Amino acid sequence: MTAKYQTQFDIDRDEMEIIEQALRDHARNLYLKSLDDPANPTSNGASANEEVNTRMNEINSVLGKLHNQKIWYNPKEFVPGG
Repeated sequence: MTAKYQTQFDIDRDEMEIIEQALRDHARNLYLKSLDDPANPTSNGASANEEVNTRMNEINSVLGKLHNQKIWYNPKEFVPGG
């Protein structure tokens, strides 16, 4: 039996911040790890930097999708931008 994914989630603003911060922390840790040993080959022959770049792209993609899900404040009345 295959699990089905929900398409609607009930996550409040504080929980969203936790998720975003965890993703940013993970990206930072990956980056720092790549600085420690940039030429270290992995078991499958790919360089560690290639794996880090792939993972960073995935994390940034998720962060972008979360950003685009936010509803930004738009005032109903005219507000001068001066």
